[in-house]
Amino acid sequence: GCDMERIVRVFKFFIWVVFLNVGNYQYAHSSETDVTETHKLISGNSLKIINKYGTSIIFFESGGTFKHSGKGGASSTGTWRVTKDSMCATTLPQPTSPLKEFCLLLKDRDFGQSWSERDPRNDEITRTLLKGHAKLE
Repeated sequence: GCDMERIVRVFKFFIWVVFLNVGNYQYAHSSETDVTETHKLISGNSLKIINKYGTSIIFFESGGTFKHSGKGGASSTGTWRVTKDSMCATTLPQPTSPLKEFCLLLKDRDFGQSWSERDPRNDEITRTLLKGHAKLE
């Protein structure tokens, strides 16, 4: 019985890896332009965030790192990457392993445009994409 289970497990794994990769390859291939577009929105630019704690700015260095600065000198740093429709950021250092990554959907967003979401912990949060290295007012 054990052999059969192992074969089924290997087979399922094979199907998953092979077919998922085939799908992803075509997917990634057809949407390279989307990745470039998202990259243009982020690289060398800023994201202004307003929530109940006040205003803060994330500046995305073109090399893939970011600095998040808030009022009163609070700041954090980390790394960022883009997918075809999102920016994903990892704050460093982190107490947890594996590292947690937070992704923000940027589909159809543009510079100077603000959008709001309700966050269960921080109440309302408003984000604005800003060109270049924005300063905290």
